Amino acid sequence: MGFPGFARATRKGQSSVEYVVALAVVAALLLADAQTGSGKSVLVEFLDAVKTAWTNLLFAMSLPV
Repeated sequence: MGFPGFARATRKGQSSVEYVVALAVVAALLLADAQTGSGKSVLVEFLDAVKTAWTNLLFAMSLPV
């Protein structure tokens, strides 16, 4: 069976590392100085996509049932 308290503490620390790595990857992608095919930066493309998704969500929510 092992030591349940030790395994729980190990899993708890591992998730923190995974969150930090995922956040670092997302930050690197957003802050990269890469240009997309439209000539916009990755950050501007991302913000445009969020704006479009938010507009679509609001439109869908305003439709009558």
